[in-house]
Amino acid sequence: MRILAALMIVLLSPATSAAAGSGNEDPVGVEQGREALNRLVQALDEQSYSGTFVYARAGIVETVRVVHRAGEEGRFRQRLEILTGPEREIVRTADGVRVAGVGHARNVHRQGIGGALGDAWPRADEIDESLYRIRLAGDGRVAGRAAEVVLIEPLDQLRYGHRLWIDRESGLPLQAQLLEGSRVIERLLFTALELRDEIGEQELEPRLEVARDLESVARERIEEEQARWHVPEPPSGFKLVGRSVLAGAEEREQRIEHLLFSDGLATVSIYIEAGGGGERGRARAGALHAFEEPIDDHHVTAIGDVPARTVERFATGVRPR
Repeated sequence: MRILAALMIVLLSPATSAAAGSGNEDPVGVEQGREALNRLVQALDEQSYSGTFVYARAGIVETVRVVHRAGEEGRFRQRLEILTGPEREIVRTADGVRVAGVGHARNVHRQGIGGALGDAWPRADEIDESLYRIRLAGDGRVAGRAAEVVLIEPLDQLRYGHRLWIDRESGLPLQAQLLEGSRVIERLLFTALELRDEIGEQELEPRLEVARDLESVARERIEEEQARWHVPEPPSGFKLVGRSVLAGAEEREQRIEHLLFSDGLATVSIYIEAGGGGERGRARAGALHAFEEPIDDHHVTAIGDVPARTVERFATGVRPR
């Protein structure tokens, strides 16, 4: 059951491919697509708004009411009220997350909401042009608002693609789709959106009585010389961006080492823990894939919002230093 435990670790952490498109690129469409993506990143940082959206992932559909107040230097505050199923609320700030109610609000926070309406989008110049192609794909209309449709297309099968409907007036994402080839595997869709100049503090406070902090997995960063594991040949385009040891894992037999890789848009986490005897295995929850691999007397789990082949390559490529 290590793989299920590791999945929970990723869902609590703070922090995507279609087939390659045609080689015939429209330079104007590419430039317009990149400009639209940059407007989206800026809008998420500067625009206050409220609205209602539907989020669908892994056979689960949630309707969510959101109130988002922008702040200086990214000091935003956001309240999310899940309108389907058990009563749940999430309050997100630059400093952490607070939840109220019961159910799986943490999953909604980590995947759909924490990404498309959070800080997951990089600027266009931070996305490697040898890995993804960004282009304008036409016009659209969502929630009664005019939008530009932008495609972020992977140039291999190691990553997912994205299709974004970006509001012409505000730059906010009106709809976001995660794509595996031409198939939509995850979707966020606004049904109503209101741009706001002022949002009072009372609109951002949880209304349910029982509230708690959503604990993240505590980690202690380590330097390269302290790391006991590495991936000498990661999948193309991915680079190591972080090393750490999970808190409380001081003794060698308890140590769980964490390696974080990114290609600028997608991320993959690798966890290496002491204890042999396990078998290789795989799991999937919507776009999230995980792969387990025993190595000597340790167990490796790779997890990420990437295709199955990508996490398998990571897990099987881990080596002791």
